[in-house]
Amino acid sequence: MEEDLISPLVDDILILIISHLSLKEAITTSVLSHRWRGLWRFTSRLDFDITKIKNNLKPKMPLPSLNYSYGFFYGLAEYHSEARRLSLISRSRLIDSINGVLQSHQAVMLDEFTLSFDRDCKDHIDSWLTYALERRVKKLHLNFQSMNCRYTFSPHFLHNNKLDSITVIRFNQVSVADDVVDLILRLCPFLEVLSLRSSATLSHLKVFGPLKHLEILFCRNVKSVEISAKDLVSFKYYGPCAYIIVNDAPRLVEASIGDNCAFYFLKYMTVFSDSLSRLQTFKMDLRSIKIIRSYPKFPMFSDLKHLDLVIDAYDAYDLLCCTSFLMMCPFLHGLKMKIVVLTRWLTGLGIGRKMKVQKAKPHHYLKMIELGGFLGSAINWKLAEHLLKRAVSLEKLIIDPRVASMKYEEECKNLEKMLAARARAKHLETSLPPKAELVIL
Repeated sequence: MEEDLISPLVDDILILIISHLSLKEAITTSVLSHRWRGLWRFTSRLDFDITKIKNNLKPKMPLPSLNYSYGFFYGLAEYHSEARRLSLISRSRLIDSINGVLQSHQAVMLDEFTLSFDRDCKDHIDSWLTYALERRVKKLHLNFQSMNCRYTFSPHFLHNNKLDSITVIRFNQVSVADDVVDLILRLCPFLEVLSLRSSATLSHLKVFGPLKHLEILFCRNVKSVEISAKDLVSFKYYGPCAYIIVNDAPRLVEASIGDNCAFYFLKYMTVFSDSLSRLQTFKMDLRSIKIIRSYPKFPMFSDLKHLDLVIDAYDAYDLLCCTSFLMMCPFLHGLKMKIVVLTRWLTGLGIGRKMKVQKAKPHHYLKMIELGGFLGSAINWKLAEHLLKRAVSLEKLIIDPRVASMKYEEECKNLEKMLAARARAKHLETSLPPKAELVIL
């Protein structure tokens, strides 16, 4: 029998080990031996994620046969009635389970608190959140994406608790108003990460303080974002057209723009040029833009090293306009392009019309190109040839035929079609610069 070298360790080390486990795993350690019993109560991480811990309660009765008879609709109503009954039982058990864990928990401070729930039970959520804040939580994650009603984060949490321990806040489907965000930034002096997703109450956001990472995602009513954060390193915005002002962010080196705001960004890119001139990594998701060719002029990104583009292509010219970025990024090292196309275009994507494309100028710093959604069609070949002519110092070309559209990803489960896509990609070897490597995923 092997010697147990872990159990003799002091409690502080065992608790540190347990704190790296999931809550379920941490509680399970109590059965290992008397030495481990009850140590889980001192874990510094509490993760109440309903997708991981809720009971798998489903009606035992099968769904009725799909014959649209009276019996079908009666059976369907009975099935859903039973499903609702079991859902209420599951909800009650889950609430009792969370309350039981918190009553047994004895840690004085929390490193991380995660709460993901799918029902509107504000009183319980308020009490759980109060528990976390009273224990000086460092990382706070609230995710109510599947809730029937949005959860509103009340400012009384900020006034009634000391918040100088918080470094990370991630809110998903949490209603948080502009003035509450302002309070968060003022009362959390060491906050480094702020992520706000699907908050319909945000409108005019002013960001300041020691933040290093900022995410504003799919907050549909945002009108403006004003940033004055000297330590900000990364900024991600996916959402409606908004007036984005970056007044003071000298350390900003990574940005990601998508959804409808990408259109606004392309149209007024010169306005952003000063703010983003020091970027080293830049991603643009252009799937919501049908006509990229309207904005072929881009400002200079002299420090950019990595460019990531997601394109919903309608013809080759849309893609080739995107390659205009290359000349505005003279020191670019890596280019990643994911080509997403509509299903009806999968078999017949072509050039479609005569194009006036600028003559390819050599790019001497581009070392890696990754093309996602490469099917071997005319549009793919035209893009690949155009890029390979420019990338005279290329070291690696990565082709990923798996990401094109939801329809195509399903079809790629068929091994024969996947092998055919890979075989077409192999023909690119003849077009590679000397010593460049072709990698097909």
